Amino acid sequence: MRKPILDRLIDAGIGTISRCITSSLRRKDGILHHPEFNQAIAEYGQTFTRKRVNEEDAMLIGVDVLVRYTLIGSAGVTYIYLIKSHFDWLKQRKLEMERLRVRSFQEAEQELEQIMQQYQISKRSIK
Repeated sequence: MRKPILDRLIDAGIGTISRCITSSLRRKDGILHHPEFNQAIAEYGQTFTRKRVNEEDAMLIGVDVLVRYTLIGSAGVTYIYLIKSHFDWLKQRKLEMERLRVRSFQEAEQELEQIMQQYQISKRSIK
């Protein structure tokens, strides 16, 4: 069964990012090159394979998994932020509607007072 186009695009993007990071890990002058870090990434990558693979493939797998976890985490944080923003917006909207309701009642009460004064009607005669 073929994967949907969006899944293939996401996989291709993750693969590209992983290959770039892995090449930076492998190069001696790469910014991420550090033997202990490389070994830790390779060991992490080995945990996601069924059979023993060479160190370069293990590093690629480890980086790929880390990139995926990072993207999933950032997507989760973004989703939570959007939900929080939406609820904040709803709260502000509710407060605004309550202020409009109070103001409209006050205006209606003032108009009623003016009409009662105009026709000289007392509140006692209404009750």
